[in-house]
Amino acid sequence: MPRASRRRGEAAQRHADTLRFVLFEARPAGLLFPQLVRASGLSPSQVRSGLAAFRDIIAANGWPR
Repeated sequence: MPRASRRRGEAAQRHADTLRFVLFEARPAGLLFPQLVRASGLSPSQVRSGLAAFRDIIAANGWPR
């Protein structure tokens, strides 16, 4: 059985929600990757999977980048 994508897992979705909240608080300046890790309280790996999931959510909903 093929393994499910890390981007589609529940954990990745939760990480994406956390990152979305942090990024909305930081706008319009945005954050660098290390700042995003510190501000979210997630590990670098969790931030990467959350960002990947967030990109999928953005594309699926047709949100502007």
